[in-house]
Amino acid sequence: MAVFAMADRPSPPGIERIRSAIFDGEVVLLPGERRDALFIFHTFDPPPKRYQIDIGATLTRGEPFGFSAFYKKRKK
Repeated sequence: MAVFAMADRPSPPGIERIRSAIFDGEVVLLPGERRDALFIFHTFDPPPKRYQIDIGATLTRGEPFGFSAFYKKRKK
């Protein structure tokens, strides 16, 4: 919801029905805790054929942690 507001765009119709399944801002996890949700982001127009999403986090001892998710469209 915050992403749509920051982009000055209306939220998609019916998004309230899936709100509990979407990461909406900062999420703090206690040791051993897990969380599954959707991560919503805006794409470019036209859509890119490949992109990378970098996720950063801070572990409980204060150590930085991160990973990258890559996507490349398959040739048909």
